[in-house]
Amino acid sequence: MSSAVDRLPNMEGRLICDGKIRIGSYVAHGGWGVVYKGETVGPVTAPVAVKIIPRQGLKPHQLRLLENEVYYHQKVSQVHKSILDIHGFYDDEELGALIIISEYCSEGDMFKTIFTYEDTIGETNYIKNQFIQILDALQAIHDIGIFRRDLKPDNIFIRGDGTPVI
Repeated sequence: MSSAVDRLPNMEGRLICDGKIRIGSYVAHGGWGVVYKGETVGPVTAPVAVKIIPRQGLKPHQLRLLENEVYYHQKVSQVHKSILDIHGFYDDEELGALIIISEYCSEGDMFKTIFTYEDTIGETNYIKNQFIQILDALQAIHDIGIFRRDLKPDNIFIRGDGTPVI
């Protein structure tokens, strides 16, 4: 199976979501999709993360899993400060892709933070503090009966203020 990057055209500069979002630079890709930095279009612009998931190759149960994951994530995003805000979920039939719009975390992911930034490599107090915040967020969502899957440093993002989010 080809990667998500191979199944999508270059998206940089395109307007999506009825012209409300402009896609900016490529950020990363994973098994399901490609992530770009984007921005809202209008009198007030704000940075957003845009995850584009090609429909090609998605099985019906994978689509349901994705829809459920976004639904529950949106439901718990106000439960704790360390839960990523998802702003929208769109099905772009013209592009043949599903699009998730979320807050943009300018400091990247936890893996990069703890293994590549000189000021955090080996800083056990910093790492412990970050993981305590993540464990608090996990407890908050577990308390309402929702469980997070695929938790790893690559899927923990860092906001500009240093707050880790899942």
